[in-house]
Amino acid sequence: MIPIYYPQTYIPEATMAAVQTCFSPVTVYQPSRRHIPPAMHEWEQGDLIELHVPPKGDGDRLDLLLKDYRKWAAMHGGRHRTGFDYLRTHMGKVPFFDETSVAQIRADIRRGGISSESAPVTRFFSARVFLSIAQEMDMAAEALAIDMRRHDEFEKKLFKELTGDGSPAAQPTSFGATGTGMQQDYMIQERLLAWWLLVVGDAEKADTNLSGIFVTTSRPAVDHSIDEMADAVKMFTMKDIPVVDHKLQALENWRRQLIKQLQLVAGSNHALETATGLDWPTFPKIDGAAQRLKLTVFLLSGKSPGALFQKAVGVQTDSLMNDQVPASEPANTVVALIEA
Repeated sequence: MIPIYYPQTYIPEATMAAVQTCFSPVTVYQPSRRHIPPAMHEWEQGDLIELHVPPKGDGDRLDLLLKDYRKWAAMHGGRHRTGFDYLRTHMGKVPFFDETSVAQIRADIRRGGISSESAPVTRFFSARVFLSIAQEMDMAAEALAIDMRRHDEFEKKLFKELTGDGSPAAQPTSFGATGTGMQQDYMIQERLLAWWLLVVGDAEKADTNLSGIFVTTSRPAVDHSIDEMADAVKMFTMKDIPVVDHKLQALENWRRQLIKQLQLVAGSNHALETATGLDWPTFPKIDGAAQRLKLTVFLLSGKSPGALFQKAVGVQTDSLMNDQVPASEPANTVVALIEA
């Protein structure tokens, strides 16, 4: 039972270091098998993540739509949030998830009538389009943050060479301070909905068993999911966790024990009692890391992931999403929040 990272499909490098400190490997869902970010390919080959990609099919249609979308975005200044703002104002109550939304974007791009599509536009396909756009914007935001950080470091170095003033060395990048995290939290409820549609579609088509452990670095994602469930219980909080090499033996041993116990809780018929009776593993003493994390783990006893996320994204009132839950899922849900 590998923990699932949510609700983003792209993990910035600084965020990945934080995630791997606490959980390794993690499952990450992808909206397209053709456009997996290079870094995530490398992480998959290194057994750091397990990628879930959509089944083959609709790749050409998705590529064509994204190409048209990029042209449209370029005409609107190419700003990161332009696309999301468009979706928010044009797609009604639930942005981008009705059967006409994809055709409408193409119609706006081409300034013509509704594009004729021989294949029906499903909500699963619409979710893939939305998440593909979100992933491109997240990657662009990370690239911009990296460029700005390099510029700042170059400026400090140049100032030191000119003045001889020894300014403080640049601190290691924190995933909470790059600006990428703020971008990834934009329209978080819509991201949750799209991501959940992707999870459900993958489970249906691949006939996979859903994990009961979910990991996120987004406080707003937790607020939109757990806060909807009054019976969510905070199992524990660990503070001052150093971000170090995830391959350290002491760290691997700690992760192994933690996952084993979380799996036990997620699969228990009496999850709350099981969690109460456990002695959670103590984080090993590791020095030499400037960046520190806080890990908070919540339990929803008797609430499956389907019950949690359907309520979180508001689909209980959406007739188009009736019974849209994986066929096989655990009875309990564990949510782990990693914060800088």
